[in-house]
Amino acid sequence: MRRPAVGRAACRLPLRATPRAAATARPAAAGPPPPDLDRMRADLADAVSSQDFAQAAELRDQIREIEAGNPLVAAERALAAAVAAEDYAAAAAARDAIAALQPPPYQPPPTTSKATTQGVTVSVKSFFIAAQSSPESRLYTFAYRITIKNESDTKTVRLLARRWEIKDGDGGVDRVAGPGVVGETPTLTPGGVHSYSSFAQLRTPGGAMEGAYVFVEVSADGTAGPEFEVEIARFGLDVDDDVPPAGT
Repeated sequence: MRRPAVGRAACRLPLRATPRAAATARPAAAGPPPPDLDRMRADLADAVSSQDFAQAAELRDQIREIEAGNPLVAAERALAAAVAAEDYAAAAAARDAIAALQPPPYQPPPTTSKATTQGVTVSVKSFFIAAQSSPESRLYTFAYRITIKNESDTKTVRLLARRWEIKDGDGGVDRVAGPGVVGETPTLTPGGVHSYSSFAQLRTPGGAMEGAYVFVEVSADGTAGPEFEVEIARFGLDVDDDVPPAGT
């Protein structure tokens, strides 16, 4: 987790990329995750395109081995054979089998979120940038605009660090952490607001992000108090939403 006019305009923003994760993980499971045949086929096409024929041959053999024991592939072949033979009852049964074997399509959460923690409100709006995406290469680019507001009437706070969990539609997870936001550690006086834009790239047309900021309260003499975390509520990354927030 690159054509409407909106997407092209948005891509000209001076956005900064969300760095790749320091660690990547998959959701815990009882056994190894099932092979991703679509990804393997895309890797096979890439290997052929780059003339890495040894890698292409290895991937071809792996795909054939997986397909031989894959009930979904068997059902798809049965459907093709039934349609060719005009056996519509068998074709209907094969379609039902395929529907039962296929997982439901991934549905990203809403592309906006808002949460308030200890008097600091974080609002987010994400949108798809078609002009910086390449679906045929499984590259989807999403921008997001974040507004942070200090709701307090009395205290001043400073943002020190951030952490993100970025999930793609295949269940992959990237975890990112670092100081500040886009090179800044903004200080928010009572009622103060800080906004910035950044972007993330996925290998799927949808996903989600959530995380937290680390803040510290700053006294009038500049003394820093204890650190506290501020929630960045979960929001979606969705190719069907290419509308940037107002004022972007």
